[in-house]
Amino acid sequence: MSASELAALGLDSSTPTLDPSIQFGGFLDAGFGTTFAAKDSLWHAQGSVPSHSTFYVGNFNLFVRKDLTSFLRMMGEVRFSYLPNGSSSFGTEARVSTVAYDYADFGRATRWGAIIIERAYVEMSPHPQLNIRIGQFLTPFGVWNVDHGSPVVIPVRRPWSVGVGWFPRRQTGIEVFGRADAGRWGGGYHLTVSNGTGPVSEYADLDDNKAIGGRLFVEYQGQGFMRLGTSAYYGRETDTSFNLALVGDKAKAYEQIESQFDVLSWSGDFTWDIGELHLQTEWSISQKAFTAKGRAQALDLGGRAVTPSDVLSWGGYALLGYRLPWLGIMPFVVFERVMGELSYNRINMVTIQGGLNVRPFDMLVFKVSLERVILHDALVEPVTILQSQIAIAY
Repeated sequence: MSASELAALGLDSSTPTLDPSIQFGGFLDAGFGTTFAAKDSLWHAQGSVPSHSTFYVGNFNLFVRKDLTSFLRMMGEVRFSYLPNGSSSFGTEARVSTVAYDYADFGRATRWGAIIIERAYVEMSPHPQLNIRIGQFLTPFGVWNVDHGSPVVIPVRRPWSVGVGWFPRRQTGIEVFGRADAGRWGGGYHLTVSNGTGPVSEYADLDDNKAIGGRLFVEYQGQGFMRLGTSAYYGRETDTSFNLALVGDKAKAYEQIESQFDVLSWSGDFTWDIGELHLQTEWSISQKAFTAKGRAQALDLGGRAVTPSDVLSWGGYALLGYRLPWLGIMPFVVFERVMGELSYNRINMVTIQGGLNVRPFDMLVFKVSLERVILHDALVEPVTILQSQIAIAY
């Protein structure tokens, strides 16, 4: 509507729109998966793939958003989970049980779950190119960390390298970001200062070194839509404990460093949509270096005391898909390479995946994929994983 038409309705076109209501949204997914491997394969004990053919609910996430003023708002996201029930560290520990006896139902047994806080922040927008978030936010890197909802992700699960931990999934601190557009070109930036990572980084920093990070991206609307981005992160992860001692008539506390290392990570990503063809790729490299005080001893699988060593990790994926004109069907293929450290375990992995992403309308997606995982220099043989999923945004 023109400025005069808005004025006739008593509205000012120069004033940002304010919706004072609380807005809710989110996404839900459920699926079925199975692993094709020998019954005595170590894959069945890992917990990273289905040990048997299994139906499951993966994510049930709720968004909460509210505009407080024209430039001040809040945002929260929580994931409802069955965890920690059934959790086991790579199948080597007894499963956690959350069985409790419901006093409101004649003491019948039930299993409780938990809430995972994905993000919770206050956001200020003093200028279109200057926005400030304070609280817990998703780390701005790559394609599928911030846009992590299962209806958006093309395969059943995000690639291994996205959630490997080279970049923290979320941080608590301050994020400054903005963007600008001019004709067919656009671009933006993100800068972050946070507690970094650690056992309680959501609400406490166990050292005085703040993590810093950032992202730059540029977009072009010409031959389709293209986005090229780069992200970086540097931080120190520290785990400590306190010992108490009596010195004279005073009680003193001494901080003991259990583990401490620095992480420097960089990634690049590229997305290109031309017609119905979709190309997406992102690659990362990460260096993990222990400090002199942080080389705490650990136990390896043989029970021997070893000193943690520095490690350089790298990896990424390339995805190619084509959206057909019938029911939003997209056949896709994904190639992935990961080498270095994955969830504190050394790994040299190649995966090849093919599948279908079916989007009959915007809020509903069906997916099915077949993935071959090959671990080089490992004690386990290659494995084939079948996964399917239905995901809905609400």
